[in-house]
Amino acid sequence: MNVFLARQPIFDRQGEVVAYELLYRGGAVENAGQRGARATAQVLLNTFGTFGIERVTGGKRAFVNLTRSLLVSEYATLLPAAQVVIEVLEDVEPDEAVVGACRSLVHQGYTLALDDFVFQPRFVPLLEVVQIVKVDLNQIPAPELATQIALLAPYRCQLLAEKVETQAEHQTTLDLGFDLFQGYYFARPSLLQQRREPTASLAVMRSMRHVLTATQLDEMGAAIGADLALSYRLLRLINSAAFGLIQEVS
Repeated sequence: MNVFLARQPIFDRQGEVVAYELLYRGGAVENAGQRGARATAQVLLNTFGTFGIERVTGGKRAFVNLTRSLLVSEYATLLPAAQVVIEVLEDVEPDEAVVGACRSLVHQGYTLALDDFVFQPRFVPLLEVVQIVKVDLNQIPAPELATQIALLAPYRCQLLAEKVETQAEHQTTLDLGFDLFQGYYFARPSLLQQRREPTASLAVMRSMRHVLTATQLDEMGAAIGADLALSYRLLRLINSAAFGLIQEVS
């Protein structure tokens, strides 16, 4: 079975690669826009369980998208804080639970990025927590970009320009004080591919037996939380059609 993972580099003001955003790919053909919990689980499983984080990022940090359910659960803390940047997706409602979870993650040493930012007052509680704000140049008309950036001045966060496609856009974002840059002007996403052999280790079987009888999330987390790759593999299995669950486990 072949598994796929895409990565797109993120550059600093000096043109050095400082991180990679990890992107879901379901096969040799790109599947853009898949950001659900299953896609997130697959990205994490492939990164940590199949390819290995060092091979994927070469020691740089990995930007990973997390859904609301993963943010407010304890599964986010399975990720190594020194190796990842957790992206809070733009469609995640910044309610009390989300803001509290983000604040807790920051206190535990995680770096958080707010994705596809367009200023709205409801995002202020998150702006007071996150360390990076990603601005999609395709979503904000050029004449409004300076105004949007000015609204971020009171907050201590780095600015990341994404979808930078021309030298002119790069220069504009440099002039506006952006710190990080991502887009086709620098590099397109590259696809990693590897064959994964089916596994049926004793540890997996024991964990599966426990999961099938667990009734509480904390009990399940205690059983599988020690192994990141196993955790997300089990989540995928539990949520598959074979288990026939009405409500997805996250």
